[in-house]
Parts: sequence; C-alpha cells; structure tokens
Amino acid sequence: MFVFGHGSSLIDTFIVDGAVNGLAFTAGAASRLFRRMQTGFVQNYALVMGGGIVLIAAIYLFLKP
Repeated sequence: MFVFGHGSSLIDTFIVDGAVNGLAFTAGAASRLFRRMQTGFVQNYALVMGGGIVLIAAIYLFLKP
C-alpha cells in the first residue's frame, strides 16, 4: 500500500503539477511577448497586416501545383 501511495504522490507532483505549471508558464511567456507588439499605433498594425498578406500570397504561389 505504501508503494502505491508513494508512486501516486510522485505522479501527482511531477506529471500533473508539472503540466499545470508548464501551461501557466507558457501563457505568461506568450502574454509578455504579445504585450510588446501592442503599441497602439495603427501604422504598425497596417504594416503587419500588409506583410501577412504578402507572406500568404507568396506561400500560395509557391505551393500552387
């Protein structure tokens, strides 16, 4: 019974808690990254949209059979 309880505790500590803490860390890191991109300047947003359109068009033309 002790082995099962100890094994269960290890699984809970390292796998379950590790997964939850890993997801929380990833969400925090992503928010810090995207926070820098939100400048409030419309010109920056338009430039990114234009670059995205060019990128999508280039991928479409490159992968077109």
